[in-house]
Amino acid sequence: MPCRLRRIASRFLLGAMLLSTLPGIEGCATSNDVDAWPATQVPSNQMRLAEPLQIKMPRRNLNEPMPNGTAVLRLHVDTLGNVRKASLASSSGSAVLDGAAVQALTGARFFPYREAGVALAVTTLMPLNVKGSMQCRGLNPLDC
Repeated sequence: MPCRLRRIASRFLLGAMLLSTLPGIEGCATSNDVDAWPATQVPSNQMRLAEPLQIKMPRRNLNEPMPNGTAVLRLHVDTLGNVRKASLASSSGSAVLDGAAVQALTGARFFPYREAGVALAVTTLMPLNVKGSMQCRGLNPLDC
């Protein structure tokens, strides 16, 4: 039975015990497998940006203060250094800052993470520290 048919049929079966008795069901890939976070987790200080990070925070007017805080994002970085997906792991306390952080890092590029010369897809928790300023400053490109 093809994987698609087995997945559809599995929705109508009575329980997980019955599913485990079907031969070959363990070989089916699901859409969740494609979107899975890489098992290799690395600290953020092991990741280097390949391009400058640009954060765009919408403000209604220039007199409105810039939000401050640190948003921590969970990133899936592929073997080419592209961020495949980003999600908010810890809020900065500002919805505007959190949204801008996710948007900025979703399009970010890193140098590929390598172990023994082999590029690996990785998961990392990346803190993005935003201070009330119009421009980024500081030595770390993620300190804005």
